[in-house]
Amino acid sequence: MRAIIILLFIGLTSSLWAADFDCESEFLKEAKELLASDHQGLLEKQFELTTLKLSKKALNKDKTNLEALIREFGREVDQGDPRVLSQLESLYQKYGRRDDNQKILENFKTASYWNGQTRFYNQDTSMFILAKINLDPNESELNNKDAAITWFAQNLSDQMGTEDSRRSNLINISSHVASITGAIGGVKKLDLKEVNQKIKALKDLIKKGFSALKDDLSLSFKKNCFKENGDLLLCRSEEDLFSDSIFSLSKELGDDKLYEFSLENEVRNKFRGKISFNVRTNLKHYAKQKLRRPRSPKLPILFAGMEDYQEKKEWQDELNQFEDEDLIKAYQQKLGRSNYGILDKANSVLSLYSPKGHLLATVGVKLNKSHFDSKITSGSGIYEAKSVSEGVMIEDQRGFPAKLNLTGNSLDCGKGESCQGSDTPSRLIQKYLLPNGKLYILPYDGENHFLVKNSELQHTTTRRSHFYEYNYSPKGNKAFPIEIEIKDERYDTEVSREFVNALESEKTTIMKLYNLDNDEYNDLARYAFGILGNESEFGENWRYSVKERFPLGVAFIKDTKRNVINKTKEAYQKAKGFWSGLKDGATTYFKELVSRDVRLLTGNLTAKNNSRGPTQIKTVPTKIEEHYKITKDNISEPKNSAIATMGFLAEAMVELKNRAKTYPAITRENRLDYLHYIYMGSTHEIKNQTATPDKNIYLRQLKEYLKGVKLYQRVSL
Repeated sequence: MRAIIILLFIGLTSSLWAADFDCESEFLKEAKELLASDHQGLLEKQFELTTLKLSKKALNKDKTNLEALIREFGREVDQGDPRVLSQLESLYQKYGRRDDNQKILENFKTASYWNGQTRFYNQDTSMFILAKINLDPNESELNNKDAAITWFAQNLSDQMGTEDSRRSNLINISSHVASITGAIGGVKKLDLKEVNQKIKALKDLIKKGFSALKDDLSLSFKKNCFKENGDLLLCRSEEDLFSDSIFSLSKELGDDKLYEFSLENEVRNKFRGKISFNVRTNLKHYAKQKLRRPRSPKLPILFAGMEDYQEKKEWQDELNQFEDEDLIKAYQQKLGRSNYGILDKANSVLSLYSPKGHLLATVGVKLNKSHFDSKITSGSGIYEAKSVSEGVMIEDQRGFPAKLNLTGNSLDCGKGESCQGSDTPSRLIQKYLLPNGKLYILPYDGENHFLVKNSELQHTTTRRSHFYEYNYSPKGNKAFPIEIEIKDERYDTEVSREFVNALESEKTTIMKLYNLDNDEYNDLARYAFGILGNESEFGENWRYSVKERFPLGVAFIKDTKRNVINKTKEAYQKAKGFWSGLKDGATTYFKELVSRDVRLLTGNLTAKNNSRGPTQIKTVPTKIEEHYKITKDNISEPKNSAIATMGFLAEAMVELKNRAKTYPAITRENRLDYLHYIYMGSTHEIKNQTATPDKNIYLRQLKEYLKGVKLYQRVSL
């Protein structure tokens, strides 16, 4: 029973996570983008398959064109339930455009290939297919994918010219059916056997192509939306999802959308469903979008080459609220020194910018495996363009080389004012990014992203493993000098001055010992100052002075409370009745009193377990003890206390990051709010997910102390 409950819980958790991820919306988005990049030629194959299916129906009825088949269906519909026409109208409004729907419904009875006024064009054919699927109980071959590809072809036709133009007619499915069924003179009619063979072969190819499409979905989608057997974790059928992806892609066609399609060549073999669709990005529309530059927040003002660390952190936090592309552009506006490029893999577009964000060129490119961020597929991250020779040679931040094969069309947007046809992607990269321009490849997976940290733009992730497969920015460990100024005179004591002097002087060593970067060290240094205030009021609290002068007395009092008083209380409460409780309590009291005195006389009651020093450290970290020779005996010195506190906090931060894996409330942005739980020995509150830092008095007071101190860091530019 317990195993069943656990399985149900796991299943429910997975479902809730998948629902949060919105698998259906993500699938439609990713499938649309894969189809737009001509994934396995699925659009072409589906168009040919639909043509053959309709041709087969016409041949089975001895019709020489699609319209003759439709007329017969129209008569059948007209003789049936009058409510059918209203059903057709609602279907048309759901899947198509609202104009001329009555004309199309009437044409079901009058369709004729030979009359341009009554010939069925792709939008009409799409409606016919939907009607057959939904109104004919004997229909078993046509499906929503056939309706979707025909509607897609209509939207493409709209880009080619008017309905009766030669170019539009090239993609009209009715003309393709006529070429197969023998309506066009001089074109050999196909027999049913040959049509059936072609249908079977195409179905197999489309099935394989759809499997490949699922394989190429992003890693984020796979993690959240695939069952163990490889099926999609969705209620709707794969056929319906594929259909909706094509419908969705159809809506993206046009001058005001990102995707544009065209016929790559003239239709081959006199129609017969053989069309090669060519997708390209609407670069003028894309370039217009790229001209917009996000407003970058102001950098902290420098004094003698030093910056206020808190102001710098606020600047970074504001930048890190931006989406990846805007973040890169905003960062470059303030700190960029050379041209840079942003490769948007999802839309297959490379944009090149001046140091201050003026658009230099927009390039529509073809890139294999655009839905993957790993190294082997030109992964997301930060690169430097090195050379252009049979491909673009790039180098990641660790110095590893890679080759980027880019082909496509481009627009040169000279100074971001206008766009004209221009050069190839490689030549533009050579022109604008060599010799030292940065290339930022945007991530596709939601786990990967850019952020500003340590005053630098970095590519990082929220994932927990497989880091070596990706181009994440290496951790910077070069220490930049800091100065800590105590602004509030109430906190300016001899102990606090020695404490912050140690935080300043030992930064390089402690960063190296614990593999910290500058931001991490600075955050912990400020935190340590707050702890100093909380634990000893910067060495001025009378209780702290007593504890330090009489450590054995403190141990004696703690032992008395823990073993004598608490156990006596417990014995009294467990007894039945007042007199019985009094007896048991007294017995326990004298027994524990004797035991305490024995521990004192034999040396077993010592001060070794006391918290010591102005930050009340209970245990000196091993690395600190070994490197600095700091122990409980000398930790009362402010310098030693500062060093030991930093070591303790660094180790506590590692523990906190590990515990955050099972506690979603802890994020990169709010980690420090939970750090004191580990410092205070209250880790169970994180483990049990009962921690409430916003209500915690200790944290509130710590933050209050931080208002009285300023940390300045030498600029790392």
